Amino acid sequence: MTATARSTIGVALLALVCLSAPAQVLGQSLDIKGVRIGMTEAEVNERIGNAREFTIGGVTSKNPDRPVGLKYHEGKLDYLAFYFDAKDFSRVQEAVKDKYPSIDCSSSTVTNAMGAKFEQVTCLIADSESSLGLRRFSLDIRTSSIILTSKRLFDEMSKRRAETKKDI
Repeated sequence: MTATARSTIGVALLALVCLSAPAQVLGQSLDIKGVRIGMTEAEVNERIGNAREFTIGGVTSKNPDRPVGLKYHEGKLDYLAFYFDAKDFSRVQEAVKDKYPSIDCSSSTVTNAMGAKFEQVTCLIADSESSLGLRRFSLDIRTSSIILTSKRLFDEMSKRRAETKKDI
């Protein structure tokens, strides 16, 4: 799967899970390792440094060639995605919960084509400018993700989803 397809799927997944009301952060902006929505590319690069060494909770990306997916809108960060091995989900979840104790996590059951059942965990939190979503299974049952997205992008994806639902 191409990096563009992966990031597009990531935005779509985040839009789907964010339709439920995430926990709200009061008095602080959401960030991943100091990277916040609205930063310039230079500011993001300064915070991330060598992206190949970027980790969350000591966990490395599943994609060593492009460990952090970034999208910008009008020169400002609009989206950050980090995909990692699902076996490391609990380590990343623990790091996120330590930083954002009010994050709301819920569980559901997902079933693959062979009928095997797995526990899906989705955690969500939002501030006035962004949403942070953590999912145990994102692209497949071996891939987890943490995605930080702007309210602007979330609203755009929600609008597209609503329009698509009407197209039948």
